[in-house]
Amino acid sequence: FIVLSFFAFIFGNKITYIFKNFPLNEEFVENFYRYFANDPIKIYLGKEEIIGGIVGVISLILFYLYHKYDRKNFKEKAEHGSAEWGEKKDIEIVEDKQEEKNKLFTLSEKMSINTRKTFKNNNTLVIGGSGSGKTITLKVMAESFSDAGVPVFLSDIKGDLAGMGLPGENNENIQKRVTNLNLENFTFKDYPTHFWDVEGMKGHPIRTTVNNIGYQLLSRMLGLTEAQEGVLAIAFKIASDNEWPIIDLKDLRLILQYIGDNRKDYTLQYGNVTLQSIGSIQRNILVLQQQGGDNFFGEPSLDITDFIKYSATDGRGYINILHAVNLFQKPTLYATFLLWLLNELYIKLPEVGDLEKPKMIFCFDEAHLLFEEMPDYMIKDVIQVVKLIRSKGIGLYFISQNPKDIPDDVKDELFNCSLVIQALDKKMYE
Repeated sequence: FIVLSFFAFIFGNKITYIFKNFPLNEEFVENFYRYFANDPIKIYLGKEEIIGGIVGVISLILFYLYHKYDRKNFKEKAEHGSAEWGEKKDIEIVEDKQEEKNKLFTLSEKMSINTRKTFKNNNTLVIGGSGSGKTITLKVMAESFSDAGVPVFLSDIKGDLAGMGLPGENNENIQKRVTNLNLENFTFKDYPTHFWDVEGMKGHPIRTTVNNIGYQLLSRMLGLTEAQEGVLAIAFKIASDNEWPIIDLKDLRLILQYIGDNRKDYTLQYGNVTLQSIGSIQRNILVLQQQGGDNFFGEPSLDITDFIKYSATDGRGYINILHAVNLFQKPTLYATFLLWLLNELYIKLPEVGDLEKPKMIFCFDEAHLLFEEMPDYMIKDVIQVVKLIRSKGIGLYFISQNPKDIPDDVKDELFNCSLVIQALDKKMYE
């Protein structure tokens, strides 16, 4: 560090001398090279030059302190990954005393979903910066739950989760990793998987009716204003009172058109309906249809219990993978779809109490999208579901880059899993 400080002083000293004595023109680069190359350790003793050298040393010290405070915690002969600001004791709560039950994350950190802290259907928060290993962590945990006979739902927003359906193939990089981690009797393994796709292109199609999704979620999906949402609520109420099923978006467009044509007949009973609001809703429905919304709305509707399946050969839980590469390009549609799935799980599944192991694990990847621009009343509904869904045997995993992405009232209901925190400063972690 002393040597680096010396060169930092020389650098600041020479830079100050050059800028002080030579104008910024075509000869500047030549002078810059000449004063550094011909006499690299010469020090100028002018007042400004000395100050420039001191500034160079101070800059180096600040750079060092910043990186020392917030650097990645690489451990000797270990990979970076777990409990960045923690000690060994901090991770013991998720380690099983029976070594074979643990999943290996790094040379020094292992965990098991069989311990009471993790295996019970706790709602969990997993946070970490880009490239910190959140996806790999989820894959390992999904495989662990599957081995324990617990189905899992994951959304694949990058297209890199499908590999769980087939055993891996050996290569040089994997062999090096196996050697470095001292793994014995390592074998490749596949897992029972079901693939789902709202578009029906790369998995079983997921459909529901407009009636099932309800006007509130549909309003968010369409990006409606409060006044437009009120008109949509009136349309749903009129359809319900007249026993008109709203199966798909075409049905909804026809009902809105009918109400618009006969709005005077409904104003006194249901409230004011303006042509401007109906026109705006129709336009937004058209946009949703162009984005592939017609693929989502229709029959037969998804039976949510189709997610809770087990392998007939060994009893492992199925890993349900939603192909969401295209869906994720429409963040509001993606988030609303996942909220609908969460609501369906809560409504359709029976009460089972506090189980020793969950009936299913449901993962919200990029969870910040769920709460962006969400109305307060809807956030309250989500908080209520998060609080009560454990009694249905469902464990929720919220995955995001920053704990601030999740509302405080939701975080209060989560078991904080700090296994993959990397690119966050210590203050934010605490």
